[in-house]
Amino acid sequence: MTFYPDPDIRINYGDPITGQTGRLFLPMDFLIGRDLTKTITMSLEIGVPMIKDYPVYDFKTVTRLNIKY
Repeated sequence: MTFYPDPDIRINYGDPITGQTGRLFLPMDFLIGRDLTKTITMSLEIGVPMIKDYPVYDFKTVTRLNIKY
């Protein structure tokens, strides 16, 4: 299990954009994986915003299949 596997935290120091009520986007983002075989790992990443003043996404999922050779 990994917390914050992707750098999705954003702070906007520039001019506000349409729909923006604040400057910060802070998601709860984690990844969990499992070794299927000695060389294959499958993982699932899930992200949901905790602070959504700067609109980026409402829900995020990523599935990864890693093959080591």
